[in-house]
Amino acid sequence: MPVTFTSGNSSGATITVCRDPEADWLASCAQTTASFSATMNNLTAAITTASSAMTDFAGSWVPDCAPYSTASWVQASREETERLQAARQVADARAHVLLLSLLTSDQAESYQRHGWFVVLGSAGGWYRIRNQGQAGNVDELTGDGQRTATWCCHPPGGLPDADAHVAQLLQLQADEPGFRAAGNRTPRLLASRPLVTA
Repeated sequence: MPVTFTSGNSSGATITVCRDPEADWLASCAQTTASFSATMNNLTAAITTASSAMTDFAGSWVPDCAPYSTASWVQASREETERLQAARQVADARAHVLLLSLLTSDQAESYQRHGWFVVLGSAGGWYRIRNQGQAGNVDELTGDGQRTATWCCHPPGGLPDADAHVAQLLQLQADEPGFRAAGNRTPRLLASRPLVTA
């Protein structure tokens, strides 16, 4: 709805001005939209210029890489993957030998036959280290071999599993309270029968 403003001028005449707030608001919106559109046009022009520059750069760079075709790149990638896998197999084998060298004959036999071995901690607790990864693979046992909890305590990732099992073994034997302070314990229901058999 128009709003009427009345004022006098220098000659003493009365001037009446009609203003429409809705029309003023629409005009303000139109001005803001025009300003935004101009900004977007400038941004689009800048992106187009940058894209053109990148295309020019790529065009000057690709011929230098022409000898490296997609097929040769895939072949090089495959060879690198195979090299890393072979190196990992060597590391896994060495870690396995190291672990077995630190175990008693009974522990080593259990580890190779059943995939786990039992260790007595420095504070008198019994634990089973399972060959099932590194996280959550240590079971806390009762005196008769029942699992009461699972522990997650291992070195930073990237090591062969057997190296992590060595670290868990040595930590439990040397500083069981430190292992328990550093690890995360998940309580488990007691099994209906012992999990460690003679």
